[in-house]
Amino acid sequence: MSELTKRRLGGRTNRDEHRPPQKREALRQPPRAKLAGNHLDRKAVTRALLRRLAREEQRLEDEDSPEIEARRQRLLDFLLETSPQKKQQLQQEGRLAATRASLRLVLANRQLTPSQDDDARIDACTDLATLERWLGRAINATRVSDVLG
Repeated sequence: MSELTKRRLGGRTNRDEHRPPQKREALRQPPRAKLAGNHLDRKAVTRALLRRLAREEQRLEDEDSPEIEARRQRLLDFLLETSPQKKQQLQQEGRLAATRASLRLVLANRQLTPSQDDDARIDACTDLATLERWLGRAINATRVSDVLG
């Protein structure tokens, strides 16, 4: 624990010392899911976890211990497990970003400099097949217009 954090806590080394025991235990418990019929309301669970994650981030913003990072990772893993659509969306965004970066790298290695309009077009493209087609063209292109044309 940093000296700044200890000073903020008035010399206490445990952040929970000033809280009543019931409150300390409640903070350690995962958020309760609301039931919709016999099923968990996934949106409510996700919102509750995001609120809790935001509170934790705020509380721990100046501490980057391995324990805290592991806790963050567990929360993120849980959120991605409960929201397969979000996980798929993040994976798709990652593929798009990687393909854009590869396209720009090939253009740079071929000493082709895209204009601002060309850069904006590359950034605006959300179709992976189009980006991959442009990447294939960039390997042998002599002009940027040959790639994006």
